Amino acid sequence: MKKFGPRRFLAALLLYSSRQLSREIDASAADRFTSGSKFHFIDRGLAAYDFTERDLKENERIVESWKKADKRNIVSVNWFVPDFPEVYAGIMNIFRFADYLGRKGIRNNFIIIGENPSTEDIIASKLGERFPTLRGARTYRNPELNSIPYAEVSIATFWATAYSLLKFNNTLGKFYFIQDDETLFYEAGQWSALAELTYHFGFQGITTAQPLKDWYVKTYGGEAVAFNPCVDTTLYHSDVKKPREKLRRIFFFARPSMPRNGFDLGILSLERIKRLHPEIEIVTAGADLEHWDIRGEIKHLGFLSLEDTAQLYRSCDAALYLMFTLHPGVIPFELMASGCAVVTNDYLAHRSVLRNGRNCILCAPTVTGIVESFERLYNSYQLRSELFENGLKTVVQNSWDEEMERAYKFVTGTQD
Repeated sequence: MKKFGPRRFLAALLLYSSRQLSREIDASAADRFTSGSKFHFIDRGLAAYDFTERDLKENERIVESWKKADKRNIVSVNWFVPDFPEVYAGIMNIFRFADYLGRKGIRNNFIIIGENPSTEDIIASKLGERFPTLRGARTYRNPELNSIPYAEVSIATFWATAYSLLKFNNTLGKFYFIQDDETLFYEAGQWSALAELTYHFGFQGITTAQPLKDWYVKTYGGEAVAFNPCVDTTLYHSDVKKPREKLRRIFFFARPSMPRNGFDLGILSLERIKRLHPEIEIVTAGADLEHWDIRGEIKHLGFLSLEDTAQLYRSCDAALYLMFTLHPGVIPFELMASGCAVVTNDYLAHRSVLRNGRNCILCAPTVTGIVESFERLYNSYQLRSELFENGLKTVVQNSWDEEMERAYKFVTGTQD
């Protein structure tokens, strides 16, 4: 199995655009030539995603055979995962399902694609603390295909890992843990095309939102199950029974490295809110913003632990969360559980779970649209009370175990 350069793969994981990605390639993996006084590079890493017609046919045989199987007894699962430098919502979803399988007595193996040595430590320590069944799980970093252990089921979790799973055939069933349309992580070009190609591999999909299932089924003819975003209410909960009298503190999920989270739009909007209401405290978390030219008194907390994040949410009256891809994310629901009034951009695919005027405010993705939404919250305690109450109702409608059981039944073919 070919290895992926750490900077290139990490950039993809963090959802950098392909322009940023190609700018950061490892010179040792590229050809260099001169044109005038400038150097140019050919990214040789693209070859890692090559495959043959034979690979496709063997993959199709395995996928179709599993679909037709009467019995799907699962003893072990191979998870093909990318490196990850920190624990965040998407990674938590992957390991939450792995833990659920572990509680069913199924053994989890993690096939790590990448060069970041901290990934194994995170699996063993941070994730092991939260998910006891994952302690002692076997991990393999960039193994050759023939050294990956047999497992009844193997699951890709990111588009680049889908290429590894395509060629791995010592398994009975192949699945794709889909958390977004990952073609949207890049500008149109070779990288978006490589991501898009994986949705044609025929893997059965385990999707983290109903809009993603609908998209995978209708666009690519795939088979999939969807589980709904849930909240760990032992961690994310409100310490008050009604909203505070005044809107005094606003939170913004700030990730400049992720275009789908609308960082610039969010900052411009918050700067205007601060000018209009200097008494409101505005705080951000999610990235180090020390070197960004952000104007006004906005407090940046950077990267936080899950416990500190939950405490921060409880201290805020309202929050701005932007998402421009198919997945609404779990963060809006964690904020609702914490008593925050959520303002987010109106996006057709999100309307099935984010309901304007009931559990959140959906607004136009413009500075004025965002600012006017917060003005509504600022001027109406009644509106904030309704969002507070309905937000809490939203997050108790389902549980992680119920949603994981739905996915488990799909994988084992035991759904009703």
